[in-house]
Amino acid sequence: MAILNADDDLVRAMAAHTRAGVSSFGLDAAADVRGSDVESLGADGFRFTLTYRGELRRLFVRLPAPISCRTSSPAPRQASRRG
Repeated sequence: MAILNADDDLVRAMAAHTRAGVSSFGLDAAADVRGSDVESLGADGFRFTLTYRGELRRLFVRLPAPISCRTSSPAPRQASRRG
């Protein structure tokens, strides 16, 4: 399984070069696991909406940088693969 960042054109292009199954994450609307509606709470962290398989969840992450939304997005995909 290749899990690729949909927000990076070069990384997204890697899908054409693998025989593995591909899943994507990011803020891009085409991502399989997508973050949206990012709300910064300053030093307390941030909130965002995570969309996966048609389900939306509002999440809170206790990290100060909203850019971490991208790194938080793949976690549910990995968790679902492991049961």
